Amino acid sequence: MGNSNAKSKENVQNNSQNTKTSDLPVALLSNQDDTKPNVLNCKSNDLKSEADNDDNVIDSSNVLNDLVHNIFLYANKYGYFSINSPAHQNVQCDACYKTNFVVDRYKCLVCKNYDLCGVCFESRKITLPHVKGHPMVRYSGPKEVFGDEIELENVTLGSFKNKFNGVEHEATCDGCKTHPIFGLRFKCDECNDFDLCYKCFEKKKDIGNHKVEHSLLLSYSIRNVNPSDIELLECLGSGAFGTAHKAKLISKNKIVVCKILEWNPFHEMFGLNVNSLYQSFIREVQAYNEINSNFVIKAYGSCVVNNQSLKKFYLLTEYMEKGSLTKLLKNEPDLSYRCRVSIAYNIASGMKRIHDKHYIHRDIRPDNIFITNNYVAKIGDMGISKLQDKFQNHSVLGPRAYMPKEFHTGNYNEKVDVYAFGLTIYHLITGQMHNFENNTVVLNEKPIIFDKLINKCIETLPSNRPTASMIESNLEKHYEVLSEVVSKCTGYFLLPKTNRTEICIKTCNLVSDLLYN
Repeated sequence: MGNSNAKSKENVQNNSQNTKTSDLPVALLSNQDDTKPNVLNCKSNDLKSEADNDDNVIDSSNVLNDLVHNIFLYANKYGYFSINSPAHQNVQCDACYKTNFVVDRYKCLVCKNYDLCGVCFESRKITLPHVKGHPMVRYSGPKEVFGDEIELENVTLGSFKNKFNGVEHEATCDGCKTHPIFGLRFKCDECNDFDLCYKCFEKKKDIGNHKVEHSLLLSYSIRNVNPSDIELLECLGSGAFGTAHKAKLISKNKIVVCKILEWNPFHEMFGLNVNSLYQSFIREVQAYNEINSNFVIKAYGSCVVNNQSLKKFYLLTEYMEKGSLTKLLKNEPDLSYRCRVSIAYNIASGMKRIHDKHYIHRDIRPDNIFITNNYVAKIGDMGISKLQDKFQNHSVLGPRAYMPKEFHTGNYNEKVDVYAFGLTIYHLITGQMHNFENNTVVLNEKPIIFDKLINKCIETLPSNRPTASMIESNLEKHYEVLSEVVSKCTGYFLLPKTNRTEICIKTCNLVSDLLYN
């Protein structure tokens, strides 16, 4: 963790072209209806004591309000309560200066005590003296690196060089073309499927489209797991070709989801041979291995079991306590709009990451969005994801009810995901799925927020739909302004839920008006 006193926010380098949000709260103030209480002034008469004439009572009431508000604000600082999640304790992001964040942590292996939260790493925000060409390592848990708990003093380039000495990676070095890579493996986070061995990394040279200043990660492929190390628990769901179980990775004492694809000769009747199922399994493993995002499900391991007439393919991914978005909305129909905004923002960030890695998900829908105990949303099920084809020639494989018309021609690009995202957010805000009749999408209810964004996403012409990057930027502004409104609204958490809901809805609609007008 860096020394925050020595940091200057003027050093922040943001490579993305995001509109500043500092003017938005001011605009919110100027847009208020003069006949109604200011949206930022939440000290309503309902919260005042009957003894308001007594200065001592007023002071003690205000102190209590401030104390409760600040405690709740800290626990709820990301738009959802983070007190149950294993945060990176006493770690500060050296770009945004947030501490104890719940997203992934990235540590520089060159700079001393330099860390980035996953959001800043993926958006390429850094501060000096760190530069993007420095290799970094990703923590997926408080002390977890590459699936193992490693003490901070051992998180160094030298220590990892010893740890990976002689280790074989199923990857080709894009510098010297050596296959496989032995020892340290460096993956470019900005190029698609670009790896370097240690010798080529040390040369510090541009190679094709890869530049020396690109962000690099010390990488390790999804590990092979022994089936005997997997203890299957309850069944979470099943389909035509497999099941998903809550499971325990015994050696790590870790709860995971175990997805099992099974093939037997009976499947030949459906035109599915074992090689097709295997290729689908490999594509999903490769997609998880390549994408590595805060808002895409993490994969922990895989294995293949061969019997005479039965083949099984196991994929272990992280366990999301609240299940799918569909399940969440069913179990918690009164989910706060502030939380819904945060979930929408998470999904957009995950989709942007998928597209940045040149993948099309092709199956974004509420059933494939998964939620943690703290309401962090992540995109899962990369089983039918596909690398983008420059000629846009793709197979027609995806959920028809969430696909636009160009999808059925086989000539489409990543904008099919944007269309599906729009329908997913419609479900998130309204609590109900859209109607799908005669291959036509019908929205029966006007969403109370994000109406303009949703309609933009489901435009008939792909070129009229926003990119994932534009959507993420849009939702980031909603999220940041709403967070600032809540932080300035002393007494917000003491207000009745209807009042909090009104503040969230009004704030989001004002932000939308500013962004679209």
